Amino acid sequence: MVNVWTRNDAWVLGALGGTGADSAASLSEVIARSDALEHQMIEEAEFAGSAGRLIAAGLVLPGGEFDRAADAYAASAQRAIDDILR
Repeated sequence: MVNVWTRNDAWVLGALGGTGADSAASLSEVIARSDALEHQMIEEAEFAGSAGRLIAAGLVLPGGEFDRAADAYAASAQRAIDDILR
């Protein structure tokens, strides 16, 4: 299956910021980062849709009150961001 990435997916992935459990962000940090990246607040539906696609692709692992990027997929996540931003 080919993943179809959206700009919001890159936005959410960038806002998550971490690459593992030791660098995970709280929900308030994710919201602040999303605002810093795009100078607007991400809506719940945008976040939920993107988080679902990122989790399904194995780029993000759910955990606690937030999601965090998986160490093993850091390179794949960077490629996904690069593909979206081209």
